[in-house]
Amino acid sequence: MSPNSPTLAVPLNPMHHLIMRSIGLAASVMNNFSCVWKQNLTVSLKLKLFSSLVLPVLLYASDTWTILEADARCIQSFHMQCQRRTLNIRWYDLVSNKVVAEGTGLLSMLDIIKSRRLLLFGHIVRL
Repeated sequence: MSPNSPTLAVPLNPMHHLIMRSIGLAASVMNNFSCVWKQNLTVSLKLKLFSSLVLPVLLYASDTWTILEADARCIQSFHMQCQRRTLNIRWYDLVSNKVVAEGTGLLSMLDIIKSRRLLLFGHIVRL
């Protein structure tokens, strides 16, 4: 390996730190409401709370992110972790991600970000 060759230890995406910061902030919001997720509330109420409290923190400025495959995996992983938490599914229950997504009925994070990008593009085109 030559001294001029690039190392792969540094993330290649300049937006990576912003994405990870948003995930961290959303995780702290999720942890602040841990008593809510453990309560015996209806799934629809928990999902409404999740959509109004956690998703805005996670998706702040997400329409301007450059998302690489590794970032997409991190975002999807966090979203799936949140869905499992709202449904009170533990890791040892061995429930597939597909079943969890069907149980909540939420779109994937990448689909949500894609629709937000299209909305932003529509605003820019109309300028």
